[in-house]
Amino acid sequence: MYCNHCKEQLLAQQINLVSAVDKE
Repeated sequence: MYCNHCKEQLLAQQINLVSAVDKE
């Protein structure tokens, strides 16, 4: 299990990756 802070960071990274893919 991840701590809440770590989960938020992972979510932010996933959103950034998805956004980067959408922009291309």
